[in-house]
Amino acid sequence: MNDPVFPPKLLVSHPVLAVADVVRAADFYASRLGFRYDRFWGEPPSFVMLFRGDVQIFLRSPASGPVEPAPKAYDECTGWDVYIRVSDADALHEEFVARGVVIARPPETAFYRMREFEVQDLDGHVLCFAHDVTAPPDSATDCPE
Repeated sequence: MNDPVFPPKLLVSHPVLAVADVVRAADFYASRLGFRYDRFWGEPPSFVMLFRGDVQIFLRSPASGPVEPAPKAYDECTGWDVYIRVSDADALHEEFVARGVVIARPPETAFYRMREFEVQDLDGHVLCFAHDVTAPPDSATDCPE
């Protein structure tokens, strides 16, 4: 029975992204975004858990074989698939550029005081990396309603 004074805590969330080829996608996340993984599940591989720091992202493809997800054109106002808070978005951006990652949106400070940049993975998923800023933003980013 739940205690209304001390309800159960939500501890962590792991995004699960559908990909066409789990091995190819995991290699991108490892070589370009600095994640690691220990193993694949399924034959052929259909699932992997990626880790970097305290962040985990799960990738899956149909067990019956890879299926191409619907292509997704990048548009900065359509939203993110994953939003990851980091200690320093600018330093991470520099790391990603050095690793050859194509940056979908370069670092900028949004009107809600988050310093953000975006990348798009091989399957079209948009990942936003961001940190809090304490000074008023230098520029505002706003998407039309």
